[in-house]
Amino acid sequence: MNDVQMIHDWRRMLREYRVRHALSQPEVARRAGLSLSAVRAYENGDRHPSPQALNAIVQALGMTAEEANPVRTGAGYAIDWEAILNARYKPRD
Repeated sequence: MNDVQMIHDWRRMLREYRVRHALSQPEVARRAGLSLSAVRAYENGDRHPSPQALNAIVQALGMTAEEANPVRTGAGYAIDWEAILNARYKPRD
């Protein structure tokens, strides 16, 4: 996959994950604390989310760090290594 495809595929990945988990755009917007128009615009490619907005959507969808990182990189943001390491190497009690 080339860079141009990845830039557009992150939107498709979000949409497919949302649909697969039977979440509507209004539900994702409510959970993320964003407007419905913003969530629609991000999925449709009319707007680009800030890192904070993208993280809010990822959390609203319940994506794991490994599921979310291709979305983050496709949108032009850094991988969340801290979340991956915390998920893989949980501190012992």
